[in-house]
Amino acid sequence: MGGAFVYAAGGAAIYDGRVLSTISKEDFNIPTIIISVNFRLGVFGFLASEELREYNREFGEEGVGNYGLWDQVEALRWTKKHIAAFGGNPQRICVFGQSAGGVSGNIHLARSEPLFSSVIIQSGLMPLCGIMSVEQYQVIYDKMLRALDIPEDLPAREQLQRLIDAPEADVTAAMVPVLVTPVITLSPCDDGVLVGGPMPSYSEYVNFKTPDWCKRIMIGDVKNECMIWNKAYRAQTANTLLRLIKSFPFRCPGGADKIIDLYDLKDDMSNDETFWKIEKLCTDGLYAVVDWIVVRANPDIYAYHFDVPSPFDNDWGGLAHHSLDNVYVWGLLRHLLPPHQQKVSSMMAQAWLRFANGQDPWTPFAQNKTWAVWTNTSLEERTVVQDADRGYAKWEEMEKFGKKKGVGLALIDDLYDLCDDLCMRRRQLTDAGSEIGLLKVGDLKDYGIQKKNHNRAWEAN
Repeated sequence: MGGAFVYAAGGAAIYDGRVLSTISKEDFNIPTIIISVNFRLGVFGFLASEELREYNREFGEEGVGNYGLWDQVEALRWTKKHIAAFGGNPQRICVFGQSAGGVSGNIHLARSEPLFSSVIIQSGLMPLCGIMSVEQYQVIYDKMLRALDIPEDLPAREQLQRLIDAPEADVTAAMVPVLVTPVITLSPCDDGVLVGGPMPSYSEYVNFKTPDWCKRIMIGDVKNECMIWNKAYRAQTANTLLRLIKSFPFRCPGGADKIIDLYDLKDDMSNDETFWKIEKLCTDGLYAVVDWIVVRANPDIYAYHFDVPSPFDNDWGGLAHHSLDNVYVWGLLRHLLPPHQQKVSSMMAQAWLRFANGQDPWTPFAQNKTWAVWTNTSLEERTVVQDADRGYAKWEEMEKFGKKKGVGLALIDDLYDLCDDLCMRRRQLTDAGSEIGLLKVGDLKDYGIQKKNHNRAWEAN
């Protein structure tokens, strides 16, 4: 499941496994056990600090933070040990998740404990929600203490005990002013224990290789991923965006001007145009570019893009937005889709089930250098040339530019950091001197932003 490591639940209706398991047997004759996993969320699942690390050591634990991820590990261990009792095959376990769930799947690959045989990573590799050091989490921990009115002059251990004893509702409420961004997001902690070493930056995925125990990987993204964080950047104007980019600490010399040029960012853009430019920039920077890196490094991967426009009448109608793919895979809302999209939903469910059961959902990238593209009416396998509007040439130009400057793929990491700052306000979040308090913004219309419904593209042609 998704939820930025803060929201949602394995028991949420959208993740009701009974629907997909019924589909697996009755529609496709591929009987499949579907398991949804709950794990600790928010600061209860991810907060870290030196005080917490010392506290954990008293109980024989070296790591800190990542408690929700360790919950997942225990669930996977339990599943592998006991699934045969339910008629399952412990040698054929597929982990799949979207957004924070995709990040989780990537982390479990990196841990190298063979708890599954295949993985589907939907909209999120490891750095998506950020990877924070213990030192960065310390800033958040200290701000949590202030938000909960825990006196600064108390001994550190007594402060921690006050935090542990604080009512759950108060701790949850404190996340809002402390974590800054309108869509509160927490991160895995790079504690050196969870994955046994440093977690990778996006540019380092050029060296990513599938482990011997999990060769089957599906990975993909959706067309309008960064609508999920639209409240964080929708007040940006052309001038404020360009100022931010030009002042941003790029590691790649000339990187700011290169990004401005590649994305055709101009100081006379309207607020509406600026909004959609940022959405595309951040969808690329946080999702699509790194997927492209991973697929080229591991061509046996099954790669996809989801371009199906939402049929629902809301602010995101007409967009293939973040998390929408869950509706089509899990099938719970299939009856609310128009007939041609019901067909797409059925095809997606079958593809996910086929992959989980060791079959080909479509052609792997290596065979014809194609991506599976889920459209409004069908599945199409497209080469990079056939799918050129996606932006592959732009992303490769970033790679070439950094190499020419002698900094390798640094511009890829710069793009990620810029987008992370636009969407999750990382610098403000981890700045010990910044004030806590959420920037409140209004509806899209307050900034002259128009709903982008693609002329109601979801209607049947």
